[in-house]
Amino acid sequence: MPRLDELLSAVANLTFARKGDLAIALAPGEENDRWWQVFWAVNQVRNTIAHKIDSNEISDKIKFLRDEFVKVLNEEQAKYVETLSEETLVDIACQNCAGFLGMLEEDAKARGIS
Repeated sequence: MPRLDELLSAVANLTFARKGDLAIALAPGEENDRWWQVFWAVNQVRNTIAHKIDSNEISDKIKFLRDEFVKVLNEEQAKYVETLSEETLVDIACQNCAGFLGMLEEDAKARGIS
């Protein structure tokens, strides 16, 4: 049986995308939640910023993020998000994704997965 430190090391070396896939696997019944689309859009922004210099491509990914983000919000929230700067939008989307993942973590703990 693998040691805990070995497992944690293996997880630490996963790509962000593989960690996302793992999170989905640990959240049965939540795989179709619209927040996953926001999560993957955040990942696209992260990848583009990390690997590209083209600011137009970054802006395109942030527009895609905004489009996905407003889909999970009510009408009033969506109108507000439409007014945000790119930087603030990315910040708030990341915060909301963290909250979504935190909720999934609490649910997993309640099911005995830790």
